[in-house]
Amino acid sequence: QLNMLIVKHPSEWFYKSGSAIWNKPLKDMTDFDPQHATLNKSLIDSLSWMAEVKSIKGNSGVWHMHPVVFLNALMEKEKRVVEYAYYDLTLDQAVDKQMQLTGPSAPKIGNTIIASRSDVRSYVDPENHMNGDDFYQYLDLSAPLGISETEMNNFLSGKGVFDGKASVFIEAGKKYNISEAYLVAHALLETGNGTSRFAVGKTYEGKTVHNMYGIGVSDARPQDGAKLAYARKWFTVDAAIDGGAQWISNQFINNPTYKQNTLYKMRWNPQSPASHQYASDITWTKQQVEKIKSRYDLFPNSTLYFEVPVYNKENSNK
Repeated sequence: QLNMLIVKHPSEWFYKSGSAIWNKPLKDMTDFDPQHATLNKSLIDSLSWMAEVKSIKGNSGVWHMHPVVFLNALMEKEKRVVEYAYYDLTLDQAVDKQMQLTGPSAPKIGNTIIASRSDVRSYVDPENHMNGDDFYQYLDLSAPLGISETEMNNFLSGKGVFDGKASVFIEAGKKYNISEAYLVAHALLETGNGTSRFAVGKTYEGKTVHNMYGIGVSDARPQDGAKLAYARKWFTVDAAIDGGAQWISNQFINNPTYKQNTLYKMRWNPQSPASHQYASDITWTKQQVEKIKSRYDLFPNSTLYFEVPVYNKENSNK
């Protein structure tokens, strides 16, 4: 695979307007627009300087790289590895299963508005989310990125109870093989940037409990999230960040059965739609991808792995 092509050609920095290399283009320009040709001769002469350099004087074979191209070559580039996962169900069959959900699990826009079939289909269809930040819902979350504590703390500054908690997120990512960028984005989403009751602490059975990722919290029974936090002894902010990361890793991202290692799979579970899904809000993935991408942008030379779902095209109702 060809990665870069370097072409050697005469340099405008070497030859003045009187050089033979400029004869034909300047003659053609003079015939068409004499005034323009005169201006270009002055421009060419002003750009020429290499021939005057003592160490290379007269040597037009010296190689050089244009500074803009050189700087661009030095810039680190994000590398993407994209794989495709093929599923037996058609897109419409997957949507049918989502629309059969009722009660707290019914697909919604936000926490209360029941989503229409067309809305659900729009969010389930991978082809609608292949560009920009949206593509990051297919990012493999099963490994930490390696964000520095300083950079993470800068990002978390002013984010409620998460201010100064970079090391907790980073260590949780390392322990449980999960992206710390994802953990931060998810926690900020679920807790209103670290300011919700579950973030600052709720009282349950006489203890203050925290729940940073909305685990066990349903729209109809939010108290279940407090009960779960109590059972798991999430009595401090640090314990809730760490314990919640472990739970997500075990139940979703690194679960050997479900293997829901992308936001898309956590939300829509294309292997078995309408079962073992993290959220009911159809916009759940979209609300996180911008924050996740902004953290990954700090490491433009990193290799990112994506897994894009592909539904069966046969017998589709579309």
